[in-house]
Amino acid sequence: MHKIGLTIILALGFCLAANAATFTLAGDNGLAGTITIDTTTGSVTSGTMTYGPDTFTFNVQLSLGPLVHIQAINGPGTKLLHLLIQASSLVGYAGGNLCGTNNPCGSGESDIYCTACSAPAGAYPPGYPCCGGTATWLSHVTLT
Repeated sequence: MHKIGLTIILALGFCLAANAATFTLAGDNGLAGTITIDTTTGSVTSGTMTYGPDTFTFNVQLSLGPLVHIQAINGPGTKLLHLLIQASSLVGYAGGNLCGTNNPCGSGESDIYCTACSAPAGAYPPGYPCCGGTATWLSHVTLT
């Protein structure tokens, strides 16, 4: 009886095994990096990206209705990289174009938001819960 139970547990373990896929990020103005996604669970497990002089590390993933939002933060914590994918989940994700100015996804576009950069009042969309800062909207962003 113990052998049968062990066999079933091992079989289930193999069926639920993670399927990590590492994607290459590319975008305008030198945006580059890698993002690893467990395509079985739909969870981002890691990511390191660069844009200009900044290196960003993955820190949160959110599902926002028809969009998946992957966020990364730079070392000093002064800039956030927001990558938006038009999908409700990353289960089975195979790569493609991300939301950007050339590939709009409703109200969301990938951007880099600088909290420490000065900006005129109202530079960010009205009602945003933070004051000041600037956003750089990204246009051509892909994960392959």
